[in-house]
Amino acid sequence: MVDANPVARDAAAPLHDAFISYSRRDKEFARRLGVALRAYKPPKGLGLEVRHLDIFRDEEDFTGVEYHDAVRRHLRASNRLLLICSPNARKSEYVNDEIRQFVALRGADSIVPVLCGGLANNEARDDQEEQKAFPEALCAALQMPLAVDYRAFDPAGKQKVNKDAFHGAWCSLLANLYGLSRSEVEQREKKRETQRRRITQSIVGGIMATLIAATAISVTFWRQAVEQRRAAVARQLTAQAELARNESPRLIERSVLLAVESLKRLPTLEAETVLRPQLAKMLLPVRRISMGELSGPCVFSPDRTRVAAATKEGVKVYDLLTGKRIAVLDPLPPLMRFKFSPDGQHFVTGSGSMDPRVAQNYVAQVWRLQDAKEIKRLTHTEPVFMLVFDADGRHLAVSDERFARVWEVGSEHPPQEFEVDGFILDMALSPDGGRLFTQTNRETNQVWDVASAQVLKDVPLKDGQEHIALSPDWQHVATASDDSIRITELGSDVEVRHILEPNMTKPAFTEDGQWLMASRKVERDPQLTEAELAASQSMIVWDAHKGYEWFRVRGVGSRDRLVISPDGKYVATLGAANVVQIWSDTDREVSRLDGSGVAAIGYAADGTFVTADWAGSVQLWETTQGREAGRLPHGDGIRSIAYTPDGKRLLTNSSDRVVRVWDPETSRVVAHVKTEDDAHVALDPDGKHFVVFIHDAMSVFDLEAKEITTSKMPSGTSGSVFSRDGTYLATAGLDNNVRLWAMPAPREIAHWSLGDGIASLAFSPDSKVLVASTINSDTAVVWDVSTKNELVPPFKKEGGYRQITFSPDGRYAAASVSERYSGASPIPVAAGAVVIWDTSTWKEVRPPLQHASGILAFSSDSKLLATSEDKLQVTSETEYSQEFNASIWNVATGKQIKLLRHPAPVTAGAFTADGARLVTASSDGARLWELSTGREMFLQRDSPIHAIAVSPDGKYLATADEQDVVQTWFLRPADLIDEACRRLTRDLTKDEWQQFVADGPYAPTCPPATSRSP
Repeated sequence: MVDANPVARDAAAPLHDAFISYSRRDKEFARRLGVALRAYKPPKGLGLEVRHLDIFRDEEDFTGVEYHDAVRRHLRASNRLLLICSPNARKSEYVNDEIRQFVALRGADSIVPVLCGGLANNEARDDQEEQKAFPEALCAALQMPLAVDYRAFDPAGKQKVNKDAFHGAWCSLLANLYGLSRSEVEQREKKRETQRRRITQSIVGGIMATLIAATAISVTFWRQAVEQRRAAVARQLTAQAELARNESPRLIERSVLLAVESLKRLPTLEAETVLRPQLAKMLLPVRRISMGELSGPCVFSPDRTRVAAATKEGVKVYDLLTGKRIAVLDPLPPLMRFKFSPDGQHFVTGSGSMDPRVAQNYVAQVWRLQDAKEIKRLTHTEPVFMLVFDADGRHLAVSDERFARVWEVGSEHPPQEFEVDGFILDMALSPDGGRLFTQTNRETNQVWDVASAQVLKDVPLKDGQEHIALSPDWQHVATASDDSIRITELGSDVEVRHILEPNMTKPAFTEDGQWLMASRKVERDPQLTEAELAASQSMIVWDAHKGYEWFRVRGVGSRDRLVISPDGKYVATLGAANVVQIWSDTDREVSRLDGSGVAAIGYAADGTFVTADWAGSVQLWETTQGREAGRLPHGDGIRSIAYTPDGKRLLTNSSDRVVRVWDPETSRVVAHVKTEDDAHVALDPDGKHFVVFIHDAMSVFDLEAKEITTSKMPSGTSGSVFSRDGTYLATAGLDNNVRLWAMPAPREIAHWSLGDGIASLAFSPDSKVLVASTINSDTAVVWDVSTKNELVPPFKKEGGYRQITFSPDGRYAAASVSERYSGASPIPVAAGAVVIWDTSTWKEVRPPLQHASGILAFSSDSKLLATSEDKLQVTSETEYSQEFNASIWNVATGKQIKLLRHPAPVTAGAFTADGARLVTASSDGARLWELSTGREMFLQRDSPIHAIAVSPDGKYLATADEQDVVQTWFLRPADLIDEACRRLTRDLTKDEWQQFVADGPYAPTCPPATSRSP
């Protein structure tokens, strides 16, 4: 068995697969279980050593006089604690003591609870305290223990613990002991039983054997045909997904659905290449509000907390953040427009229509949202066209064709009335509500005093100027002419900004006054369709204070089709092609959505993006920021990345002198440490602390970035490494000294001078041995950590040991060796070898592996070693060619079993936890290789990768690129499919299934359990 959680052991102690802890009252059950386990051998095909289990049970196996010493010794030598749970065990101090000792030595994850009587604690009622079976020490270590159930077993009867009714429990027990899944054990046991039956049935006559063989061949061919059919359908689906992606950006969901269906049949690089870039741009549904089919406009409140829409049942108002309905209003028909007051307390609706066939109500109604009550009705003689509040919602301006009225909201005083010369094109209230601006089609633009209804000033348009807009603070006026946009001071005509942008429509300030936007005029061409005309439009956004262009997008001509996020980092657009796109402030598209049927777009106060469609659904979305699983931006290049052992945190060290702790699930920084200079960072193996080295000091922090302690160092450090148990930290000093520190409170306990720069440091898995190598003196030194003495004479090899690592089982140590070349050849030569030592003798196990250097990584079972090489082929004195490969070696035989070709040098590599796949990084991106077939499964092509980390569960890959970004990616196709289903809002329709799939009865692409779409 592979020890999944090795600890230091006494050399003389036996290695037990499991220690049975039990109450003496459960002795017979423990005895029978131990007998069955000792008689068991795992079947082949599970990757396990085929041998009997070594099971320790104290009554017959204890040695030594002292109980506590014997327990501690045998617990230390055991891989698992097999805990017999019952009310008797719960009361036993011996059992509780054994649990506590084992948790301290090996951790709670190595406990295998077996329930032989009583009730699981969480199943017991208040009056069933005596029937609880889980000991307190177990509950303290595991919040929710999951036990193998043997409560129906009678130790005094003739039942067998591994047969009949208890076969399932037996397989679960074996799976927990071996660290496998129950299905793997059951399948292999079933296969072994099948083989036994075949042996028994071998006496059957030749005719029967021939028939069975013929049947087996037929089944094999049938299976091959089925697999070939599945592969063909998968390839066809990938091609259809690619076609949909290229045909229209609106077909993103169809393309993703087809790529998912392809991956479900056969995971291929081609399907992932289609799926991943689109998945990274798909928004994630957060919440849906169903309002009913829309019959008119949809608007958002200025504070971004509410949404209102005209439906057949009236105007409905909802809270965006909770999804709760606030009010239903019933304005007089025909409803033309409506608006929230800035303070969110009131709502105004305007009625009327230019259609003479419709019954008319020319009225503006003011509603109090708290109780959905109409508090004022302002009648007009024409349809109500415009509704404007002042800054705090105290005053309301309402206009029809020629008359404007200003009313103090809630006042009993009649509104002030203004008659203008011409059709009112626009109007605005000053922030305090004391002045009114009106613009007409006769170029009569005036500022009125509201109290006296007198004109205070004219705002004339110069020759060529057609449009005018006031800033929200009424300090500036923006006008558009044939050749430019001018921003002047209101009243003085002093120009403060001149934007050279010709043929623009009416400019408009955003509500906060930060931005000015306008769209380019489009000359109508009878040869162009409406869609083509709309696609030719452009919307431009400028900084209203500085005048520079901030954002430009084609296909958007209306200001309500462009919205800016509350933090100003993103711009959302609804384009003429009915595609919703989210852009970063650098004009990089980060998300995309099919906008068919979308009536309005906006942002909620919490930053979530909002769409409202004509079917009456208001959908809130999380902006994925162009990420697949996570996108973690930094201020400068990333120096290192590392996952904590539980995978819940990701630690990054950046050249912007900030050490960050991220939650990889949300892509958010949960803690950070600012450093005064470039720092080196080391993460403790327990994942609870990290050490920051700056100059001559090292500081220990917890994952909340709280400083625990700081220690001085004699010199700076060029590198460090923790022992696997976290007891020791070794540092490579800039003074050429290796220092050994006791942790977690750093205390120097030894140092050794190497007289040269230190190239590499490595601890053995049992933390008993430390190895270091030098940069120029080509030396490697091996120390016994406990005695601080050299174990063997120093190794010496020309070229030097650049990198040293131990196999996880500690049996081998590998070192990459550089080759040195003399001469002034213009040809760049890179070559090397890998030396492998047997750590029991520190002798080389075989000649060095040639053309192997670069990366150096063992698989988790220590059977495979990954290296990389730059292979040079010289054709003349000045001509040469290079090959870049990663190699997989069988450690036991030294044979190369896989050659993985790359177009560029390999910079990093790591096995997944199951040892079945290898991740490599190079200047063209990151690759994932399936080792059983050598098939490439994933490729990130964004930019060169210089650091990678694989999450402990094998689900995520984190990569650091040259764009100052750490990105996380899904490694397993199943997780990629699940994430796609979280972002998809629909399945393939039955018509689409029949058109594109048609390899069986219709089935949803995303089961309800994996989809987050409402």
